[in-house]
Amino acid sequence: MSVSIYFGSASDKNVFLPLKKQLERKKIKAMVKVLSAHRTPKELEKSVKKSNSKVLIGGAGLSAALPGVLASLSLKPIIGVPVSGNYSGLDALLSVHQIPPGIAVLGVGVDNWKQAAETAALIEKEKFSGITLIKRKGKENEKAMDKARQILEKLDMNYIVQEKPKYDEKKMVYIDFLKLGQKVPDVKNKMVLFVPVKNKNNAKDSLRLLKMSKKGNWTGLNRGDNAALIALQIIGTKKTFKKIKQLRLEKKKEILKERW
Repeated sequence: MSVSIYFGSASDKNVFLPLKKQLERKKIKAMVKVLSAHRTPKELEKSVKKSNSKVLIGGAGLSAALPGVLASLSLKPIIGVPVSGNYSGLDALLSVHQIPPGIAVLGVGVDNWKQAAETAALIEKEKFSGITLIKRKGKENEKAMDKARQILEKLDMNYIVQEKPKYDEKKMVYIDFLKLGQKVPDVKNKMVLFVPVKNKNNAKDSLRLLKMSKKGNWTGLNRGDNAALIALQIIGTKKTFKKIKQLRLEKKKEILKERW
């Protein structure tokens, strides 16, 4: 078992060194490489293509492009760690979490190496076999959940809808939809992906996400579709990877045929 850890700068060692040590305490080999999405793109791509790890972790501050670039280069689950800097790490947090649809990153809170290590260890050690969507009241929640449904159904993946959050199945990947400002459930040793939801939003709402994301794993605002993709990547069968690859190719063709 091994995890590949990529950070954009050696100055982030206060985050990636304890992350590495935590994984090693969990009997998981962790390899750290300092490579920048902006300054060493070719070396980064080469390293990712050679990696045999089941899960990759990417961390960076400021514009924090590294986790998103990792996701564009690999079909494996990517855990993104925003590093504090300007604006208390809010800029990095939004860069890591607000990935466009189709290329998914599982973000944690600012400097939250403990959560990144816990999530990576779960992915490495457990064999997940199913997906459960947590149905919560509200139009925003329903819209976000519909995005997850559409991806799962398009890729022929069965799922369960649960009326109340129980998180009781060890081999289940849960997708839970929480309104901005809502209390985050305290979940340990279970794979839960939180999707923040809101209909009308403004810049101040990003501060709510900054606070909420101190616990748990997160996607971008209303990104139920990306949560579904992350869940499929975590399950990680050849069939799911093949379908995700096909979906990416479809998105690529759509972009390339645009002409103005």
